Amino acid sequence: MKTITILLLLLPFALQAQMNRKINVAHFDAQTVNLSLKPAYDLYGLRIDLVRQTREVAVNDSTKEEIEEDNRLIGFNIGDFLFMDLNFNLSIRVDHLMNLAPGSDFKLKKSDWPHRRTDDVFYQMEEGVFSYSYREKSRTRERFNMEMHDGIVEVYYKKRPQFQLIENEEGLMKKNRWSWDDRIYRHEPDFYSTSKNPKRGYRFHQAGDQVHLHKTFIVTTNSAGDALEIYHWRKNRLRKPLYSIRYNQNEIIVYNRRHKGMIINYSPEKVEVLNKRHCQLRYQRLP
Repeated sequence: MKTITILLLLLPFALQAQMNRKINVAHFDAQTVNLSLKPAYDLYGLRIDLVRQTREVAVNDSTKEEIEEDNRLIGFNIGDFLFMDLNFNLSIRVDHLMNLAPGSDFKLKKSDWPHRRTDDVFYQMEEGVFSYSYREKSRTRERFNMEMHDGIVEVYYKKRPQFQLIENEEGLMKKNRWSWDDRIYRHEPDFYSTSKNPKRGYRFHQAGDQVHLHKTFIVTTNSAGDALEIYHWRKNRLRKPLYSIRYNQNEIIVYNRRHKGMIINYSPEKVEVLNKRHCQLRYQRLP
């Protein structure tokens, strides 16, 4: 049997969003941004990736392979729609853009261009059961079913308990059947860590108009208060901004220092990611 050794080396990141559309910032009607930090979970995994962390695995003595870090359920909501999980994957939450309340029924179609038909995925949440399929009328595949009560989310797969998400004054925790998994502890109103000891583990805090995400990212606002700016830590130094984000009630622009980026149009009925002249990704609500 071939043994694959996983190296615990976290590479800087892989930029998932293709930033090649010229963004006209001057003519964008931006609203005042909201910056906050709150522990949160994302069960559906409906995300638009901005930064996807990667790591190397050793296949054999001479070959290494770079793979993407998994999305994790627990992390932090940052402002109105940003989400960073505990693998430091940074994304935009589609469920927030479409106002999908936790546990509420919905049906969505995800279309990923340029593959179009072959990459369509249908998601459905109905009576607490979340499922998906690759054809609208084909057999659905159950992902999980959930029950919510008193700050606890019980997650099952085919009626078998899988894990609990517990949110209380102490913080937010994920508990598997036999042990605790991911944990975020609240030490002060705006200070959190992954350890009961506030000096250990990953540390996250908000200080005024800055959100510090361990030694990986800092999210802040610009002087006018109408843009979020995302900086990346590397080798204990703060680098230049990765992205700036401006938004209003129906549009988001994400762009880099060269004003290259993408446009996201959103409403409760549809979310579209526009890259150059084409729609790169679409989530559409179905009846």
